[in-house]
Amino acid sequence: MGTIEMLSDPAEARTFQTFTFPKLRDALSAPPPGVLAVGLRVGGRPAGLALGSVVESEARLDSVMVEPPSRRKGLGVTLLAAFEHAAADQGAKAVGTSYSSRLPQRAAFEGVLRRGGWAAPDIHLVRASGHPQAILDWAATQKGGRRLVVEDTYAVIGWDEITDEDIASIRRVMARPGSNPDFDPLNQGFLVEPATSFVLRRQGEVVGWLLGERVDQRTIFYHCAHMVPEFQRQGRLLSVFIETHRRQKALLGGDSIWQITTNPAVTPFMAAFIRRRLAEHSLWVDEMWRSRKALT
Repeated sequence: MGTIEMLSDPAEARTFQTFTFPKLRDALSAPPPGVLAVGLRVGGRPAGLALGSVVESEARLDSVMVEPPSRRKGLGVTLLAAFEHAAADQGAKAVGTSYSSRLPQRAAFEGVLRRGGWAAPDIHLVRASGHPQAILDWAATQKGGRRLVVEDTYAVIGWDEITDEDIASIRRVMARPGSNPDFDPLNQGFLVEPATSFVLRRQGEVVGWLLGERVDQRTIFYHCAHMVPEFQRQGRLLSVFIETHRRQKALLGGDSIWQITTNPAVTPFMAAFIRRRLAEHSLWVDEMWRSRKALT
């Protein structure tokens, strides 16, 4: 019903580019090292593509797609198996994939993975994006947005205003048993945007923080948020978040873009904050799912 071929020639690979997402098509035109493309032909014409990469012993599947007339015939599973065999031939011991809950044809993709013997998918990220002005309009109706004004035991301190005492306090927080080093604000692998990054101080001690990274001229990505456990679920993070967006509006405009991501298994309170507080005031909210399969 169909034939499988490895797509090593860029000119030939480009004839399959309609079977992957637009942002991935450059990998077919000028494939960087490790890119793996497996094509499906039906009646001699391009009909499907599995695209991903292999880095050392790990393969990643970025997309697998079959033309509509050739679906529901097992060709997606055949194409996936061919990708797995090609990855194993290149030294991969396992293959994984990650995809959004907003993925078109998500159910079909998950069905192909399931029939291919992949592990049941699980959520590993919750994400959201929106405009500062929408958050500020909503915040004006929320008591949490004014809480820090009336409670003078708390203060929101700009990242460029933290003191040596704040740094020492942060280190005490990170030295607590069970602290996750990934949330250490003093040891992040990105350039912090000081104008929209803050710590929350209570009675002289830092109890939380929110750090942002400038992605481009209109977008700030917030991906280091933490609140010490005893102050979670009290609206404190909301207060920091609102102040952050006041500053982002002043810096980039009310129609600029914010993005935030969290792992619900590591920070369930942040995932709940996104879903319950931010969702209806965001441009979009989604979940990133992942699955994996050992290659033998």
